Amino acid sequence: MRILYVEDNADSREVMGIYLGLVGYNAVMVSNASEALELAKKNGFAAILLDNWLAQGSGVDLCKQIRGFDPVTPIIFCSSSAYKTDIQAAM
Repeated sequence: MRILYVEDNADSREVMGIYLGLVGYNAVMVSNASEALELAKKNGFAAILLDNWLAQGSGVDLCKQIRGFDPVTPIIFCSSSAYKTDIQAAM
């Protein structure tokens, strides 16, 4: 199964990519929202993992854009952000 992982931190991307590979997923890793949006439009993914804080904007904004054309693919936020307002916005 293919998973799209969007994370602007190179170390976090690498660690998550290794982990996802070890548990049997084919992870497609990108560092920015525009590349993620392009891939999400062109390719089917089993799930999309998003960081909330991206260099080009927020994961919440990217999630809204993806939901505009894909209402069914599971989207999971993988973020160290624990602010209640961020959690509410992601929900």
